[in-house]
Amino acid sequence: MSEQTPIIVPGSAKARRTWRLTAALIGTFGSLMVFGMLVVLGVSLWVSILNTSTLLRDKADSIIDMLEVQLAEHLAPAPDALTFLAAQVEAGTVDPEDPAAVRSTFVGVLGAAPQLMGIGMVRPDYSGLFVGRTPLGLRFGTPDFRNDPLVRGAIPQLGKATTPQWSAPVWRDLFVDTLLVASMPMRKSGTLIGGMVTLVRVRDLSDYLNTIGDRTGAVPFILYGTDRVLAHRNLLAGFKGSSKTPLPALNQIGDPVIAHMWDASVRDTPMLPARLPVKNHVVEINGVDHLVFYKEVTGFGPKPWIVGVHVEARVFGDSLIRLAVGAGVGLLTVILSVILALWIGRRIASPVRRLADAAHLVGTFQLDDVAPLPRSGIREINDQSTAFNSMVSGLRWFGTYVPKGLVRQLLQSGDASAIESDNRNLTVMFTDIVGFSSFSEDRPAAEVAEFLNEHFAIVAGCIEAEGGTVDKFIGDSVMAFWGAPDKQKDRAVRACRAALAIRA
Repeated sequence: MSEQTPIIVPGSAKARRTWRLTAALIGTFGSLMVFGMLVVLGVSLWVSILNTSTLLRDKADSIIDMLEVQLAEHLAPAPDALTFLAAQVEAGTVDPEDPAAVRSTFVGVLGAAPQLMGIGMVRPDYSGLFVGRTPLGLRFGTPDFRNDPLVRGAIPQLGKATTPQWSAPVWRDLFVDTLLVASMPMRKSGTLIGGMVTLVRVRDLSDYLNTIGDRTGAVPFILYGTDRVLAHRNLLAGFKGSSKTPLPALNQIGDPVIAHMWDASVRDTPMLPARLPVKNHVVEINGVDHLVFYKEVTGFGPKPWIVGVHVEARVFGDSLIRLAVGAGVGLLTVILSVILALWIGRRIASPVRRLADAAHLVGTFQLDDVAPLPRSGIREINDQSTAFNSMVSGLRWFGTYVPKGLVRQLLQSGDASAIESDNRNLTVMFTDIVGFSSFSEDRPAAEVAEFLNEHFAIVAGCIEAEGGTVDKFIGDSVMAFWGAPDKQKDRAVRACRAALAIRA
């Protein structure tokens, strides 16, 4: 059991004057915008175009950042699996000479990492063990790598490595696809006894890019070096490569922007200066300008990857330069207005942002992480904060007397039907401390309370770990049930496991 501390809503003896949100917005943003328009009416168009260009660049930067993050997340299981397997071999948990144990471990790793297409082990004599995904399911093999030039060239280099290494993309007929290969030495008592590899299908990267492209309206891409395409929406059906050409050239994927991306005719645009590490330039295709944003990413092989996106530059043209020159007269006024407007906007948006973050925590029933919202000089926001703090305080007390699982379901469902009565088969468990009466007779109340708190925390943890719901505490007893609010077909098994865990 844990002590519930109610939230104290901040207040003061002396009432502070508050302003209505509408009046505040009209008095600040409205007056500033009217003043700016009266002083430099023509500058407003230039500012809107400048904002458009900034938003476009921000959008491109965010897409590239999103691509980089998802790329790292998608590929992370490959080196992580190698690090895990190498540790298991070094510790003796997995014996490389026991094919059954190795195969079982490989299957477990593949089950936990759907990105991986296969895992292999190679011994110094180039014999090995391999488990891979195929259209017909998992395939097990004991290949002989003596005639594989890629493996023969990689094994001697593994002895110099201490961490997983990515190699260049390779084509494998077994998977009818190009694969990314991560490798790591396999050591026992510090002695090199072979190597391990994990395989990731290149085509999956195009799936990620296509999803992002559909959401943003841009065309994302990943290049391997500057002359080969690693991922693009036009490669969703795959690329029929070979051992010599595992990846298509820039002009083989049907995207003219990518095909002419490095032509000598590409040019910069004054309205979109590069914001490193993201670079950008303009590619003209049939009289239409296309903006290309890209960034180099290293650490995934001998060549850097170029992650980027391209969009049509329909909102740009020579007129932008003329507008920018003509707008110089009112530049200082606009800058001051924008700075002041942003400052006021942030002051207004800050409590709204805090309320949104706190509401998210309430929605997931993380009430202990919700801090009281402070008072605000704007009346509506101040009333909002006061009501929200009161609501959180009430929810904390509500969660004390109602099972947390039920409270969380009510919060997440937002549906009144979620609290209607329902006939349900449940598994109910009662726990009791043997000899508690005699134990507690000669001990101070504080010591007994501390003992019970610790005991209930352990029991509740075992119950919740098996998906159970603590219904109530009855003296030194705990009542819990399975099968509500969520239906559980294996409720009895869960209850038994929880009972064994509690006994342990």
